[in-house]
Amino acid sequence: MTKNLLLVISFIPLSLLAQKNNFYGGGYEANILERNFNEKPIRLNADGILLDGKPTEKDSLGLTPSFDIYANWDTRNIHSYSKDLSRMEGEIDLALVKSNHDYCHPINGIVTSDFGYRSGKHHYGIDLRLKIGDPIFSAFGGVIRISKYSASYGNVMVVRHDNGLETLYAHLSKRHFSSGQRVKAGQKKGLGGNTGRSTGPHLHFECRYLGKPINPNDIIDFQNGVLKGKHLSISRKTFSYFTKIKKKVYHSTKKGETLYAISRRYDVSVTNLFKMNGLSQKSTLSVGQPVRVR
Repeated sequence: MTKNLLLVISFIPLSLLAQKNNFYGGGYEANILERNFNEKPIRLNADGILLDGKPTEKDSLGLTPSFDIYANWDTRNIHSYSKDLSRMEGEIDLALVKSNHDYCHPINGIVTSDFGYRSGKHHYGIDLRLKIGDPIFSAFGGVIRISKYSASYGNVMVVRHDNGLETLYAHLSKRHFSSGQRVKAGQKKGLGGNTGRSTGPHLHFECRYLGKPINPNDIIDFQNGVLKGKHLSISRKTFSYFTKIKKKVYHSTKKGETLYAISRRYDVSVTNLFKMNGLSQKSTLSVGQPVRVR
């Protein structure tokens, strides 16, 4: 049986570290601050292969895709990156595939919930209908960074790809791979399910770059199950939706209008209206009263 060795590293060569801006990056579940890796041991197996934590100079480039971009390999926290790309300068030309064989549609299901506002909150992925037990395929080749159970995502897997893109697959019934394992495009990585915070069987699919969600519709034609192109241009325009998320939106109450009517108009639950406005079921609205809806 392979034994795990415990190694503590307190120095990482500056040549391996990428510059980082510490801004809030958003997420389907709350972002978690990155751990201080100098205070945590790095676990290697008997062959010196990274199991968890920050890579060593010896193994980082070979085992962790795009380490030069992230300077981080976190197998515990789903959202551990906080780059603010809504203020980035210039463009990044991201090569997605070399050939059509380098992409596989995760599952041929109907889109049941799109990227964007949903019930007063921003939905950072796309939901695809499925039956429990349907196979889920890796969209691109890469290395599994996250494979665990999450209270909101249920059984979830995150794959980091060689170009720096990360794809997330949530609410699975089973996971076939563990963190650190490499997968190929089209490889079955798990089974569809209804785990976590879910109201019915579906795949929640996300695309992120440096922790920031990208609208999957910018990359994939979900109606036909194919890529829209072999390259993706990333700029501040890609993340322009984030400015709208941070902006508060108010509705001016009209005569005879109720919170229920306002909730229907803006697709936000009455419960969220209560929370955002400090109201309760006993509250009454007056004409012209501003009600925060986002």
